[in-house]
Amino acid sequence: MNFRKLIPKPLKLQVQLFRRFFHDLFSGTLFSFAKKSNRHFIFNFTLKYAQIIKKNSGFQAKLHNLKKASKRIENVIIYPNEIFSFWYIVKKPSKKNNYKPGRTIINGVLTTSSGGGLCQLSGLVYRVCLEANLEILERHNHSLDLYEDATRYYPLGSDATVVYGYKDLRFRNNFNFPIHFCFVITKDNISIHLKSTKKITKKEVVFKKDNNSNSKIKINTIVDGNIVATSIYKRNTNSTSKCAK
Repeated sequence: MNFRKLIPKPLKLQVQLFRRFFHDLFSGTLFSFAKKSNRHFIFNFTLKYAQIIKKNSGFQAKLHNLKKASKRIENVIIYPNEIFSFWYIVKKPSKKNNYKPGRTIINGVLTTSSGGGLCQLSGLVYRVCLEANLEILERHNHSLDLYEDATRYYPLGSDATVVYGYKDLRFRNNFNFPIHFCFVITKDNISIHLKSTKKITKKEVVFKKDNNSNSKIKINTIVDGNIVATSIYKRNTNSTSKCAK
């Protein structure tokens, strides 16, 4: 018998949150997290990236969650050597924090949970971080590729799934100047704007398939000719592709 399956999910989450907290505390990471800042800088330079927002049954909830989380991120200035943590800034995707239930993917299964759709936001942050060559500390790809090439609206390998307590998106500001995110959200599109006080040279980012099999897809993420990440996905065997994004 697998006794781990008998442990209630809320208890598992609390254990995981404690593990993360103490790891961040003793590693010193906790004191390096970027926080809400009231200071004002003149951000004259911008890197921009945009995606469409897919329409589905949970579209309105997703739009609400994207706007709520993006506002939290916009309140943060990331100073040199500070660490951006998606969940530290966005907070728990709960009703208490004003997030709505939406479509999401858990263990490769399409379901509904509070904060559904936030993976598109974390994926946008990850993509623009690659173009800026920021130091990625933690990023996770989805386990399953739910799209076909004809319906894909973002490059496979550019996603960054986030699961509260378990999977975070983190990067370090390895520049010697502050940076800041802004978002523009419409009913059809979402764009991310990485603002900086000095110019950031945009890097060439390529997502290249490598050694694919009938059951798995391997994607190498290449920035200016160097492999910086490898993502492995299970192939979608369903005839109709669906996704929470």
